Amino acid sequence: MKKIIICGLLSLISFTAIASTSTTSFTNTSKYVIVVDCGSSGTRIHLFSQNSTSITEPVKATKVTPGVSSFIDDNNANPAGIDKTGLDQAMDNLVTAARQSWQKAGISIPVPNNTKMFIYATAGMRLVRVNAANLAMQEIATELTTQLNLETANVSAKVISGNEEALYDWLGINSANLIADTNTTGILDLGGASVEIAFQDTTKNPKDFIHFTFHDKPNYIATYSLLGEGADQAIASINGNFPTNRAICYPNGVWSNEALGQQKTINYNFNTCENNANAFLKNNMIAKKLELIHQLIDKQQVRVTWSAISGFKYTADFFNAQSPSELKNNASAFNGINWKDFIAKDKAKHQTPTPRHFLQSYDFNAAYNIALLDHLLNTNNPQVHFTDGVDWTNGVAFYYFFNLGKQSH
Repeated sequence: MKKIIICGLLSLISFTAIASTSTTSFTNTSKYVIVVDCGSSGTRIHLFSQNSTSITEPVKATKVTPGVSSFIDDNNANPAGIDKTGLDQAMDNLVTAARQSWQKAGISIPVPNNTKMFIYATAGMRLVRVNAANLAMQEIATELTTQLNLETANVSAKVISGNEEALYDWLGINSANLIADTNTTGILDLGGASVEIAFQDTTKNPKDFIHFTFHDKPNYIATYSLLGEGADQAIASINGNFPTNRAICYPNGVWSNEALGQQKTINYNFNTCENNANAFLKNNMIAKKLELIHQLIDKQQVRVTWSAISGFKYTADFFNAQSPSELKNNASAFNGINWKDFIAKDKAKHQTPTPRHFLQSYDFNAAYNIALLDHLLNTNNPQVHFTDGVDWTNGVAFYYFFNLGKQSH
């Protein structure tokens, strides 16, 4: 069970305005909030609850696959086509599984019909045409509202911006730090389609995405999102722009699939693979964004400590790395490894073998992660901690229960 201890209330009146009040009690008094994460690989439903002192996620989130974008016909010849039948069935399966999970956890079913539900899609859906994405989100909202017997007015569905996702990431990991009035940590979230970055800006940059007051202390949060620089999007771009990438970023004799063009690879080399990743990140548009971010990081009065989550954490765990330098060293030790030995190493490490479509990309991911961290943080010794147990949906629940602003949905 995830738990956030509450000692005060953070009051935020909007994403772009500075809040002027603080209080020590909940503003929103409903017992539950449901957060539906429409991600690129699947849809998860989270149930959070609150009492006078804490917010908890009493049961593990339920997930169905594939992702929502799989039900969308994004062909420009189709005005906005979705597979309504398939999407409705997926949502029905999601609710059925969630109810079973909730009942096992002793949660009364159905939840009160005044329960607030946020249905948010992230980077994968930001890559889909707007009209198609909106149609899919409307269909999901209609189906889930009916299935869960909720009041329509309490259901919000949209594709959130990258800045919003970064803020929710940051709130999810820093709620306890804010409450205890201790130093916060920056967040680096590597997803399949995008990278989110957020940190407390001591320069009080007026262009920061969000300002708020907590315990009468002003906070300025810089938030950034790099759409198209997520691990899945990057590997597709690099494979396309560097044909030899298939030969040096995967183990010898790797299990081939459509993502690799049905081609066998030759020989993994970390340094050459990292060079390809660096060349990709030096693309003019990407480089300008990265330069802007690390210039602001360099101006900070207090050195930022970073929590690297999601794709960063998964890759670090695979290579038994606790730091970026250790990740580079451990991944380099895999130079020249063949696919059979790679699979054997995975089996020795995990009771449940890693799915092969994930396993085949870990060599590339290590090189890309290092290149990305170097470009973002622009330092040889960044204070980066690979962190798990953090989910942006926690930030949404925190935001709602503490009424951190009047969002427009």
